[in-house]
Amino acid sequence: MSEPTAKEQFDLLYERLKFYHDSAIDAVFKVTASLLLVIGWVTTSETARRIFATDQPIRWCAIVAILLFDAQFVAAAFRSTGRSQNIARQLDSLAYMPQAYYRDIVLRSSLTLAFALMNSAFCAAAIVLLFRSSTP
Repeated sequence: MSEPTAKEQFDLLYERLKFYHDSAIDAVFKVTASLLLVIGWVTTSETARRIFATDQPIRWCAIVAILLFDAQFVAAAFRSTGRSQNIARQLDSLAYMPQAYYRDIVLRSSLTLAFALMNSAFCAAAIVLLFRSSTP
């Protein structure tokens, strides 16, 4: 088996980098949409508010589920960012093309942190709404 050419290596790494970039953007929109649906449901549904107000175990299960959802999203976001940055380092060491061709799709820790904080804020809002539904 022959060693892959620099172009083949670049193409493979670039495709992986694009995958992490595109998946991250897609995940942010899906997670945000899901959280907005939960917040809207808890805010507008009289049935949901009644259930969470009268059934404490269900309310606590929902809160734990939201916290686990948040932790999973944050962990996955930083794991994807680390992988994206690792692939960028491999592309850098390959030196097949200038960094300008791919640097704009490398996931940045600062953006990941911003998305993680936004996700956590939405989760906190959902939890506050669940607690508020338990008060008359």
